[in-house]
Amino acid sequence: MKKTIIKTVIITLVSIILAASLAAGITLAVSPKTIGKVFTKCGNYDSAAKLYESQYKKSESVADLIELVSVSIAAENDEMIAKYGDKLTVNYKGNMIKMTRDEEQFDNYSKATVEAYYKLGKKEDCVRVAFLSSGEYVEGNSLYYLFKLCDNKEDKDLAEEIYKYDKKNSNAVGEGKSDMQKKVKAYKEKYGF
Repeated sequence: MKKTIIKTVIITLVSIILAASLAAGITLAVSPKTIGKVFTKCGNYDSAAKLYESQYKKSESVADLIELVSVSIAAENDEMIAKYGDKLTVNYKGNMIKMTRDEEQFDNYSKATVEAYYKLGKKEDCVRVAFLSSGEYVEGNSLYYLFKLCDNKEDKDLAEEIYKYDKKNSNAVGEGKSDMQKKVKAYKEKYGF
């Protein structure tokens, strides 16, 4: 009798574990974002970012891209921030602002992307994203942030990239253009390029 009860309990437990594993596997295959939300709530942002990346690759929707960039920022994953933040802030700028109705949030994504490229040593991309995602030199946006980053780090190479980009794309900035060009001129004089 005891053997039968123990055997039944073991079979039941194994069945429950297999059913739960199967359900999690199916959910992971069909909607990685669902499992990603669980990981996010648990604070495991690295794993969540990878799951959101899978979801974005399946759907290619701007909404999923926004979530992917948000979780990548929380995970402090500079490679993913740079890769997907670039897409979001340069390629989908208009869609993202329409969806969120929040230009400040967009600016935060842009600044995070600029910083991620900077940390990865990709200064040319850092400058490109700042210019293309902003279009103006005003306090709070990524272009303004780029100049503050350059000043704070006293980075000659970054200053030179800014100078080269501005020289090739002199019409890339509308509002604040004269203030920005004063900064560029100051870099040229300071670093001698």
